[in-house]
Amino acid sequence: MSAAVHILCKILCLILVTLQVSADRKVSTKIFECTFNSTICDGVSIAHIKSEGKNDARHYVLSPIGLPTVFVAYTGPGAALIINWTNLVSPDPAKRQNSIKIVNTTVNYSFSILFSKLIEYNDTQDYADMSKYNAGSTHWNMYDLQDFSWEKLSTVSDIKSNSITFKASDKTQQELWKNNGTFSIKFNAFGSEGREDQLPHLQYNENLTQFDMNIDHIMTNFTDSRFAVEILTVGGDSEPMYVDKTRSIDDEYAPGVFQIYNWMTRSNHRDQTGFLQWKPVAYNALKRARNKATSMKHYALQDLTMDQKNQVDDTIVYAFYGETVLDKSMKKAQNFSFGIAKDGGYNKTRVLTWSGSIGYGSPPADAISTVVIIIILAGLGLPIVIIIFGGIFVCMKKRSNRPDKQLKAVNSTGYQPILDSDR
Repeated sequence: MSAAVHILCKILCLILVTLQVSADRKVSTKIFECTFNSTICDGVSIAHIKSEGKNDARHYVLSPIGLPTVFVAYTGPGAALIINWTNLVSPDPAKRQNSIKIVNTTVNYSFSILFSKLIEYNDTQDYADMSKYNAGSTHWNMYDLQDFSWEKLSTVSDIKSNSITFKASDKTQQELWKNNGTFSIKFNAFGSEGREDQLPHLQYNENLTQFDMNIDHIMTNFTDSRFAVEILTVGGDSEPMYVDKTRSIDDEYAPGVFQIYNWMTRSNHRDQTGFLQWKPVAYNALKRARNKATSMKHYALQDLTMDQKNQVDDTIVYAFYGETVLDKSMKKAQNFSFGIAKDGGYNKTRVLTWSGSIGYGSPPADAISTVVIIIILAGLGLPIVIIIFGGIFVCMKKRSNRPDKQLKAVNSTGYQPILDSDR
């Protein structure tokens, strides 16, 4: 009895500690706008989401300057973001470097995720696989996101909900937007643990920000158009990057999806690493549902080309690191394509949505839910109960039919002598 009470007390203490950690972490969002020169600034802005606890803080600095970028930093508490706008918007690279700083504390680790290209290709063979085509075997359109015009963060974001949105639309006056389409990436930060309300119900906690990417009714150029995105990752040091895959027997939260992937920025510090997490599923509707799900693929990590490196130099990543640190940092590119054979491609619905998480530390791992555990226990327990009680019944039945009991029943009337028939 005392052992059970001791275990129960430990569980209650663990719950209280978890609640306390969540309660102590405060999430706040602020948007900084360039205002010193309206011509030069032209709506340039930077968002800073800070998730701060008693002992540490996570910073997400977001801006579409150059490329839509998320700069993630893990620091001690009490940090502040300082921006030198004059240097940041300068055409001189020497002035731009180190024009953004995190001060008043030590930056323990940092890394960046950059969305660099929107890729359209003509899937004439319905492979739903970019690797099946080369440059000459089908038609391609490569849209550099640095050429998109992005709406002011303050007009499309909700800082009270710690939500920041990058949104490109018809203001760019490109063929891409003829159907009043939009391309957007929405980021949400959290101060506690939980799951995303919409499919695929990714886990979240105070160590990450989730994103939702929407490709909504943009103009296509091909009969069999499919889309992909190119993402660049810049590590805070020279450690190799890798993609990790985990499996689960539980698809309760994302029906039919049993894998989860993590693009890790460090191979030697598994608990002290940046990560991009996703499930291999996308959706062909803004209102996601199981019957609107489609597949997605990711491809091998690649070294950055010179053009990609030049793109990074025009972003807030260069403004943080400067040329010397950036040259020594690990940098990789990866493509993600969407769709599955016979799903009709993008032209069927003209909507595509995808979600992922960007954070620092150990990525969330799907565990078997309580409901599934109960179902498994019920499924295993019922046959065991039947076997046990069936065995008891058979044993009792056999015991009741034992010969010694029958003999006692026969002799219960007393001894009857056998008479000699010759007498």
